[in-house]
Amino acid sequence: MNIFYKIASIALPMIAGTVAKKVSDGTWKLTTGRTANDPVDPEVGIKEAALFALVSGAAMGIARMVADRQTSQMYMKSEGKLPPELDKKLGLTEEQSRAKALSLLEMKQAKKAAKKA
Repeated sequence: MNIFYKIASIALPMIAGTVAKKVSDGTWKLTTGRTANDPVDPEVGIKEAALFALVSGAAMGIARMVADRQTSQMYMKSEGKLPPELDKKLGLTEEQSRAKALSLLEMKQAKKAAKKA
């Protein structure tokens, strides 16, 4: 297995989550004028704590998902097959994995070409 992929598939989502947390904290401060408070602080209302948890959780989830997808794309481009955990999850053979990766990469290229046209 590609060692770069192993490292990237762990590190990139963690980095993306950290960045998303910083962005959501900054956005919260910008929109409310207050720093993101500790939700267990009794002075923080339940509505405010729940709203912050919802916003920051969604931001981190989306950032991690994007990082995971980009890592998978890099793996497919470099190895010519789906990432190992996806192969296992889908129960694909090596040949099926290569065919599916090729199909996905071709669809992505076609979408890019259509946008340019």
